[in-house]
Amino acid sequence: IGSVSGSASSTGSFGNLLVNGAGVSRVGIGTKTPSNQLHIKNTSGDNRGLMIESTVASSYSELQLKGAGAKEFRLGTGGSAVHVANQFYIYDATSGVHRFDIDTDGNIGIGTTAPSYRLDVRKAGETIIQAKATSAGRAKLHLDAYNEISEIYFKLTGANKGAIYQESDGTKLNVYGFGGSSYGYEIITAVYSNGRVGIKQHDPSFDLDVTGTGRFTDTVNFEGNVSGSVTSTGSFG
Repeated sequence: IGSVSGSASSTGSFGNLLVNGAGVSRVGIGTKTPSNQLHIKNTSGDNRGLMIESTVASSYSELQLKGAGAKEFRLGTGGSAVHVANQFYIYDATSGVHRFDIDTDGNIGIGTTAPSYRLDVRKAGETIIQAKATSAGRAKLHLDAYNEISEIYFKLTGANKGAIYQESDGTKLNVYGFGGSSYGYEIITAVYSNGRVGIKQHDPSFDLDVTGTGRFTDTVNFEGNVSGSVTSTGSFG
């Protein structure tokens, strides 16, 4: 280990290190023909990567990227004494905010440095996640819970309000209300095998099975028999 000195226009080759001179500004490690400003080339063995290491607990290891428009992003990881300890992050240095973080459990945070789930997206105000096909094709969201319930939760200020879920045996799709009362919690149930739909009825016996009252504000057409119990009331004219 020693020092390399020379003028601003010096060029030279030092073993596997090549430094080009004025007007070129390229450094080659393992190559004498660098194609980029820094070109690291491995020609034998499993010698991989570029290591940026900090041994200071209160510091960071970063790769800083800055364009001509002055926008600066930083890719890095934090020491054990900082709030993003041992996490990978993309930091918007121009705006002073973290844009993307992966914590030590592999959870991904967008807009948060402390993701609570495998993918945790947060933003002050309206937050939209989009899956868009830019040509002919479907946009899909796949939920596969193996042999458990697959569900989508709806919350208000952190409190559970409702959910859409497929039962663990894969037979029914339910709209679920966390404020359920006498009818239980399933507001609407659709049975895959026979197409039956229950309203406040988890095990519908008819194509439409309603527990409770109903109201129609326009014409209702029946093709077939209409039957009811001895206590039925109504006008069929």
